[in-house]
Amino acid sequence: MKMGITIVHFPHRSVCENIKFFAENGFDAIGFHGPQFYDDVKDSTTGKVLAETIEKCGVAATVHHMIPKPEDKEACENFYDEMKAMKQWQEEYGLLHVLSFDVWILDKSKVAQMMQHAIDTFAGTGTKIAFEDFPLNTYELMQSGLNFSDESGILMDFGHTNARLSTVGTNQNCFLANRGEGAPLMPGDNSVEAFRMAFLKKPLPVFELHLHNNNGIDDQHDFIENGTADFRGIAKMLKEVGFKGIASFEAGPALHGKTGEEADKATIESLKNWKKWLSED
Repeated sequence: MKMGITIVHFPHRSVCENIKFFAENGFDAIGFHGPQFYDDVKDSTTGKVLAETIEKCGVAATVHHMIPKPEDKEACENFYDEMKAMKQWQEEYGLLHVLSFDVWILDKSKVAQMMQHAIDTFAGTGTKIAFEDFPLNTYELMQSGLNFSDESGILMDFGHTNARLSTVGTNQNCFLANRGEGAPLMPGDNSVEAFRMAFLKKPLPVFELHLHNNNGIDDQHDFIENGTADFRGIAKMLKEVGFKGIASFEAGPALHGKTGEEADKATIESLKNWKKWLSED
């Protein structure tokens, strides 16, 4: 299992400075925000600098992007240029391990077409394509009519999973619960075993995880120590099921009033805890 960090939440450093900082502090994967990554790789000069920094630091690269909403015509048109630029960068440098997408609505005439385009564009490039299990749920994904390849899979967000499991059958006002999906043993059960069931029921391989915690209702994107999900138990569960993908911290420090320095300190502490929990029997 590789440990990653989504660097869009650390704007007090440049992209390359963030890569170096987190590599030096024990992370072996760096997660980029789609628009940020596209801005870098569409230019051959900045794309080369980015690749050289990633290679020098010895980290894996992931990108979390979005399938545009059908009504945003400009974004839909730009999507194809973004995929082309990212593919060209990948073909030149071979450093992009996972390209994942939020899918806010399944419009088969446009959205599914763009999803299929991403799958087809990166076929044979070494990049895995993953669709996040929220907002799109598993049923919608499997009813989409997509032709999945062996390099198609899922990004599973454990913060969202916690809210889903915690609120199913108990609080239908939670927008995450209204999107369905968890696999609770009983209403409101967010136990480690419920997480295990939710993970194992995915119909496609899980290539990447987003790790953050919350109060079981709100999408707070807090650190793994702060919330109702038992990440110590989750670490043991992932080791037991043999997860070999990338587990990326996706806490949003600014959402919790932290300065850049405080965010760095809390993130490094979370990584120490996570590695300690993974090492426990």
